[in-house]
Amino acid sequence: MIDYDNLINELGREFGLELKFNDEDMCEMAIDNSFVLSIERQPDAGSLLITSAVADALPDPVDYPLVLDLLDFSLGSAINGTPAIGRDEESGILVAHQTVTERSLRDASFADIVKDFLRFREVMERKLAVTR
Repeated sequence: MIDYDNLINELGREFGLELKFNDEDMCEMAIDNSFVLSIERQPDAGSLLITSAVADALPDPVDYPLVLDLLDFSLGSAINGTPAIGRDEESGILVAHQTVTERSLRDASFADIVKDFLRFREVMERKLAVTR
């Protein structure tokens, strides 16, 4: 079973922040005053969901290499829990997301998972900006 409060406290120490979940099971971190990283506690599923907006919209037109990257990341997410990109149907915003499970936490610390997620998010933000 995941000790959510301990994980979020350790993450806070790693980033020099005081973090905690609110009444809606959410914890939000402002990163470099430029974007928000959200962590949702999901006790019923035994997981955490990390999300962060990456772009306001999909580039138009979308180039083929970008489509391949998005599809590759999506499959990785399903197979081994790596980050992926999704699109909010209503707003069109592209969101990086990753589900963290007990199994994920056996292989890496939560702080390392979050740092890897932030690197993924940064790369995707640049990649989506270049194709505009």
